[in-house]
Amino acid sequence: MKTNLKKTFLTTLAALGAMLVLGSSTSWAVDMCFNDDFGSTFVGKSFTFPAAGTCKDFNGYELGTNCILTGTACGTSNNADVRFNLNTSCPNPYFGNTSFAISRLYSNINQAGFGVSCASNLSSGGFYCTNFHINTIPCPNPRPLN
Repeated sequence: MKTNLKKTFLTTLAALGAMLVLGSSTSWAVDMCFNDDFGSTFVGKSFTFPAAGTCKDFNGYELGTNCILTGTACGTSNNADVRFNLNTSCPNPYFGNTSFAISRLYSNINQAGFGVSCASNLSSGGFYCTNFHINTIPCPNPRPLN
C-alpha cells in the first residue's frame, strides 16, 4: 500500500513538473507584426497585447529598414482596444511619432486600427502627418533588421 501511494505521489509530482516546464515554455512572448496601408511592417520584439487597463513597453523595428520603434502600448479599460504611442528613429536622418489604436478582438482584420504618423521635414523645419489603417499579420520569416 505504501509503495503504491509513493509511486502515485512521484508520478503526480513528475506530471506537475512536466506541465510547469511545458507551460512556461509556451508562455514566452513571440514577436507581433503589424502592417499599415503603405505596406510597412512593424515588428514588436517579444510583444503581446497588454491586459485591460495596463500598459507595457513596445520595442521593435520597421521591417526592411534601419528604423527603430520604441514606445508604449496600453489596453483600454473596457478591453476593446489597444492604443500605441511609438517613437521612430532612423539613421537617414528621419524621426517621428506614430500613434494608433487597434481592435484587440479583430486586430487581424484589414483596417482593424487607425492612426497617424508624423515625421520631421528637414527641408522646411516642420512636420508632416499621414493617416493610416493598421492590422496585425503573421510575422514574415526571416525578420531582418537592415
